Amino acid sequence: MAVFKVDAFRPLAEFKKDVGDFIRYLKDTPPAEGSSGVMYPGEIEHKRELDRRANGIEVEPATWYKLRTLADEFGLSDRLGLTGEVE
Repeated sequence: MAVFKVDAFRPLAEFKKDVGDFIRYLKDTPPAEGSSGVMYPGEIEHKRELDRRANGIEVEPATWYKLRTLADEFGLSDRLGLTGEVE
């Protein structure tokens, strides 16, 4: 990973416009056969984050059981809205 202070090299608004233009160019590129489309770096992760914010994060039953058990042991079940028996 590299971090740069973009406005030390060029105007920030110009940089943002160029990045936006490049993203549009990528998204307009026809996908390869069998592909769902051209993605830019971080796009998949961004879409996954939006989905998880809207729909929650799937937790496998064994992990959920452990979390519920720990919440019960530490007296946090009521506070976390996890009342009832651990299944």
